[in-house]
Amino acid sequence: MTVSLTDQIIHKLNRAAELYHRLIVVVAPAGAGKTTALQAVKERTGAPMVNVNIKLSRRLRKNALGR
Repeated sequence: MTVSLTDQIIHKLNRAAELYHRLIVVVAPAGAGKTTALQAVKERTGAPMVNVNIKLSRRLRKNALGR
């Protein structure tokens, strides 16, 4: 049986809750469903989500445009 990416992330979140930083990083190829899975995790658990790729892209664009 295949476990969904959302369920895998929730499992890792439960394990990360015991750690000091309580941080997980989701890495997978483009189109694997990372953002969709993280949005589902956020809806199911209320856990905060920061999409570093989007944040970094916005910062790089802002810097490139000189703003």
